[in-house]
Amino acid sequence: MSAEDLLIHCEISQLEKVFAEKLRDPFSVIVEAEYLHHKGQYEQSINLVKENLKIGSPYRAEALVITGYDLLYLSREEEVASILDQIRSIEAFLTPRYQIEFKILEVTHAMFTGEFDRSGGILIGMIDNLPESSYSQGRILHTYGLNLHFQGKYMDALKYYHDALLKFETIGNHIYAARSIHNIASIYAHQGKIEDALLLYEDEISRLETLGMDYIIGLALTDVGNAHFIQGRYQQAKEVCIRSNELLRHPGGSLVDLIENSVILIQAMIELGEIDETKVILEEMEEIFKDHQSKKWYPYYKLAKALVLHSTGRTREKADAITLAEEILSAPMIDIDNYTLTLRYMIRFLLEEYRSYQHPQSLIDIDAFIDIFLDTAEQGEASSYIPEFHLYKGVTSIIDGHYEKAEILLMQALLSARDQKLDHLSRLISVELDKLPSGEDGENTEPPSIEEWQSTLERVSTYNRDQDIPKEVPVTFFMVNKNGNLLYSQEFTGKTTVELNLMANFISAVHSFAHQTFSESGTLERIKHGSYTILLNEINQLIIGYVFEGPMYHAIRKLGDFVKRLNEKSEFWDELDPYEITPTSISILNQLVEQAFPN
Repeated sequence: MSAEDLLIHCEISQLEKVFAEKLRDPFSVIVEAEYLHHKGQYEQSINLVKENLKIGSPYRAEALVITGYDLLYLSREEEVASILDQIRSIEAFLTPRYQIEFKILEVTHAMFTGEFDRSGGILIGMIDNLPESSYSQGRILHTYGLNLHFQGKYMDALKYYHDALLKFETIGNHIYAARSIHNIASIYAHQGKIEDALLLYEDEISRLETLGMDYIIGLALTDVGNAHFIQGRYQQAKEVCIRSNELLRHPGGSLVDLIENSVILIQAMIELGEIDETKVILEEMEEIFKDHQSKKWYPYYKLAKALVLHSTGRTREKADAITLAEEILSAPMIDIDNYTLTLRYMIRFLLEEYRSYQHPQSLIDIDAFIDIFLDTAEQGEASSYIPEFHLYKGVTSIIDGHYEKAEILLMQALLSARDQKLDHLSRLISVELDKLPSGEDGENTEPPSIEEWQSTLERVSTYNRDQDIPKEVPVTFFMVNKNGNLLYSQEFTGKTTVELNLMANFISAVHSFAHQTFSESGTLERIKHGSYTILLNEINQLIIGYVFEGPMYHAIRKLGDFVKRLNEKSEFWDELDPYEITPTSISILNQLVEQAFPN
């Protein structure tokens, strides 16, 4: 096998033996430079080419391609533009594989500078004329996925990443297979599939460990830290990012690769209350950009600065933070991830501003930014932040006194947050729902006082702080059919007579409620009945109800657990009679209630 074939098939041990030989052909130097690039040793790759391949040397064009990639990942975009011009003058001398790599370099440079129309046009031409080589096919498909990914077109990007992964797996190229897996995991995280994303990151890191690519593992760990942050595991996010930071600091790497890591680390530290430590990280980021401002990465620094300024609590710094966020959002969008993250914090900044000054324009701006985000997220099918934005929309409805609308939005937010295992966010949303009037109570309630909605905004602006929510007091569990006929019930308090008297009222409330709701199976609804809360879940023409007093946070989890267990009991559904529950079914329900609602 040639050195090039060894690299393509990831025969790393044999490849390193070739590199150790004293007498080497010039092309093996190119391959070694490419290998160093894959390991994140960009400066070493550049120096190797400089020392061994002068102007006029064989494979000079290929050497320039590798150097172009190194400079791009060092965020030296202007030098890359110069390299591309040089290659164009000698493009005819490139080997077939490096002709493809040159085009991909040109495309990636366009993506990094926000020229998506240009990059997309080149890639479409390449897709229409795929080469025979599986490796080059995989590279083109992967890059097309990246181009879509950068623009937030996640579902389309996933298709090309999966196609590329299949090509790389076929030829045993674990380097690019790992990159495809990484990008698939990144999209899963944005879609709220955090656990699936973490499993893929684990697979990626395992592959990279066998290849000895610690630097690339550092890049993977950055996204692992972000996944933990999304789920509210701030200490874990911080620890993972610190480990990532250590791996990314080896000589010859790109300090720019620390930028995304630093933003996640700053967010985690702010949520942990470690404000002073964030200023040290921000100073390091400022040093990275003192000589040039990368179009792709400089907005990350601006967001980090906005977060640190806002966390000081001082009025002037908060205003400066909003200005920085506005600059990011008004500039041409190059990175959908940073754009979305900035939108999220902009809304939080404005909510806090409204709490302090009650300026009507702030609410108008908040609604506008929420609509922008939801439109952006829905186009890319990214859902990890959608629960939070429904929460914000619900909060603005509370301020306006539109409680019915607020309840719908908050229930949507809660169910979505629960499905995504966003425990920290679920806690806050459930607290707001507990404080919200419902049904007839809500219709006859005056709009909240300034003190009331200021309290709401204060809770929301610090939503990531852990809240110790007490458990609810269980009262009754019941099951009725669509006609409101009671099929099964179980009382939890021991006050059977009292509960049976209440049951008629509960059933009456459910009966009238069911005619105007439950548009689809699985919908969760809430009714307030005096001091009681009734959670309802419609499943296969049955309405399941859980009545309790107190907070709803743990109650929702318990009812969800029951519904999941019941769905899995085929023997219950096989003999289901919508008008009568058999002794076998009662036995099954008793067992499931005991499991889902333990004393």
